[in-house]
Amino acid sequence: RSLPTEPMQISARELSVTRNVPSDVVYITFHMSGRKSKDYYLADTLSDILSNGASSRLYRRFIKEDQSFTEVNAYITGDMDPGLFVLTGKPMPGLDIHEAARLILEEARKLCFELVDAMELEKVKNKTEANYTYGQTSILNKAMNLGFFGLLGDPQMINTEIDNYRSITAEELRDFAIKTFGENNSSSLYYRGETNA
Repeated sequence: RSLPTEPMQISARELSVTRNVPSDVVYITFHMSGRKSKDYYLADTLSDILSNGASSRLYRRFIKEDQSFTEVNAYITGDMDPGLFVLTGKPMPGLDIHEAARLILEEARKLCFELVDAMELEKVKNKTEANYTYGQTSILNKAMNLGFFGLLGDPQMINTEIDNYRSITAEELRDFAIKTFGENNSSSLYYRGETNA
């Protein structure tokens, strides 16, 4: 395939929408690389550090401690082609949606200045390895993975996938966060319920 490449984003984008929905929600996205890049594995790991499970950073701060959000999440989109690193949250009634976005960004951008603790990183790596290994026990999943890696150009990637996660360092995660979470690389959607507008 020869698909056109989206031009590099050089300034922040923002859109506010009001609809008949039960609650406000904010989405903040950042451009990231596709599946063949080392950055893909860094993004996947960073999203897990932020929001995979009850001990993740966003869940711990905004659901358990502050109770300022009803839902908060970080995930990545795209696969073979470049995608997006997404931060999203539904603030509790009374919390301004722009303030909600600021709080989520503040937590994510801590990763630009602080190295992830070795134990926290190891826990995420172990969870990733366990999930991947468990998935490989299914013949169907293994066949689908082989087909996907073949589509990427190297079926042997099925044997090195965990190594790509295992080799990640805290310094690499910090550098990725600095490169990715810049304001000029961001697009924000403020989705308001009509009663909150």
